[in-house]
Amino acid sequence: MDIKSPSSFSILKVIQNYIKTSQRGANYWSICPFHQDSSPSLSISPEKNIFKCFSCGVSGDAIAFVMKIEKCNYVQSIYKISEILGLDPNQYLTAKESSNSKLFKINEVVALAYHKFLFNKVNQHHLEYLTNERGLSKEIIQKYQLGYAPEEDILKDVFRSYLSANEKESFGDEEYEKLGIFNYGRGASDPFFKDRIIFPIYNRHGQIMGFSGRAIKNVEPKYLNTKSNSIFNKKYCIYNIQNLQEGSPVYLYEGFFDVLSSEQAGIKNGVAVMGSSLDSSILDVIKNYSKKIVCCFDNDSTGRNFTIKVFENLVLNGFSVYVLDLLDTKSKDIDEYLKESSSDSSKRLKEPSHFFEWYRKLYIQDKDISNPLVLQPLIEESLGFLFVSNTSSPVMKGGVDREYALDSLKIIFDFYKLSSDFSDEKHAPIINRKYQSYKQAVTASLIRTLPTRHIPQKPRSVDKFHLLLTKYSKIFKYIENHGESLGDANEWFFEIPEEYVSASREAKLFLSLLKKKLFGGEESQEEIDNLANLIPEKDKDIPSIEEFFNCYFSLNEGIMEEIRNMWKKNELLDVKERWIKTEELKKLILDNQQKSSSFFRKFWLSRKKRN
Repeated sequence: MDIKSPSSFSILKVIQNYIKTSQRGANYWSICPFHQDSSPSLSISPEKNIFKCFSCGVSGDAIAFVMKIEKCNYVQSIYKISEILGLDPNQYLTAKESSNSKLFKINEVVALAYHKFLFNKVNQHHLEYLTNERGLSKEIIQKYQLGYAPEEDILKDVFRSYLSANEKESFGDEEYEKLGIFNYGRGASDPFFKDRIIFPIYNRHGQIMGFSGRAIKNVEPKYLNTKSNSIFNKKYCIYNIQNLQEGSPVYLYEGFFDVLSSEQAGIKNGVAVMGSSLDSSILDVIKNYSKKIVCCFDNDSTGRNFTIKVFENLVLNGFSVYVLDLLDTKSKDIDEYLKESSSDSSKRLKEPSHFFEWYRKLYIQDKDISNPLVLQPLIEESLGFLFVSNTSSPVMKGGVDREYALDSLKIIFDFYKLSSDFSDEKHAPIINRKYQSYKQAVTASLIRTLPTRHIPQKPRSVDKFHLLLTKYSKIFKYIENHGESLGDANEWFFEIPEEYVSASREAKLFLSLLKKKLFGGEESQEEIDNLANLIPEKDKDIPSIEEFFNCYFSLNEGIMEEIRNMWKKNELLDVKERWIKTEELKKLILDNQQKSSSFFRKFWLSRKKRN
């Protein structure tokens, strides 16, 4: 049977099953169900078969809409849409998608086996490790189905017994190998996890995708995760996603034990990200539950720097960020803090600090905050998280939540009160004018995103980044058509550090998608939509491979030059910081030029040899 494309689902019929729409010209409009909307800002294009909200930015096809509004997975969305449209879902599902249910069942059997084995009398010391040393209650251990994988193989007997009792079920080595349950070699197989505490990893629908095993002895790696397969990829996993409640703040932790300890203390909306970074797809999932995030990372220099790094990512993705403030404690992490059973532990968790209140405390440690030379850089750095300035006026960065920005401004400008030098009548009107200019920047961002009756299908922008990215958007088409001719991308790829492109959300999304096209990776809908808005109606194709590489290196240089010019004119930064940042960009531009020259020399030499 030929598999039909799910992209053919009628976007209009699907959306009209959930919300009312009204036609304006070729498109339909509606109140957006994904944010607090007072006037129609969600546009539906039957011609392109996509939807887009011009207020909160959510967009996609019928599948994306149903996944978001129903909070379901891809396969479930196909079943729901097929029911709405009266279609056969099997015509839209690949054999691979249909077979995943069997893999989930196997993981369920494995989790139950390890969980039962943990409570076996022979493993009393392993259970006591969790209850005594880690302070977990048996109720928490049972709720999260923690288990123990012994040195010996217990799974083969478990599977044999299960299949004997469930004759309709059929699975074996093929499925076990897909899931990585066993290590196969030399005609034999051994369990993948040995002598480890087992944490089942669930998806948001309560299905077990894979496992993480924590070593009991002092061996590396401390945590061993299921290898990537069709239903598990550590990079996109969120521990405890299955228990998140909509509307409550989401507490973000570094480790599994932090999540479990906090739940025992009364905080039940905690998650831990398993990958090394917060991928945009993970943020999109969390945003379905809450836009308020509480960061609860380790209370050492590494953990504090990580908090700042994560904040920069979260705030540019529309989150309101708070922090569990442990700066005045000796606890190294939340788990240790909770074990101290201090009287205010629950209060601190339930009343976290605004990020900028926490950042002020961190910044002024061992410093004289009454000194203007200490206070002024703190204020400018704080504002720099949320705003940039192309001219003499500040501009709010794309993606920042407006209410959070206004709350942050009040906190940041209150910092001036910490120094008597800024409290006199001379400084008051200057500080107030500055405050008002930043408030106006927030208002201006609202005006830029308000939908109108005459929004063009492809809005033109005078933003220099937009013009630059539009000019070089054709490199994506060349990669799609001639990607194999580009050789090993590691030999010519030049990565601009993310911190330098955060000033332009368009550039950040553009470069992120470009990297994924070259090296692989899951592309977010936001990245795809961003590129679609940049591609001009008519554009000449890149004629040759030489011109492709010329465009690529010119794109890098153009982006860095624009950022450098932006910082040169930014009077909100002090002279020293402005000089440091522009010099950093100058060096990066030279590095890009040197890589370009070196690559083209090798390129022409190889061409010459072939000829």
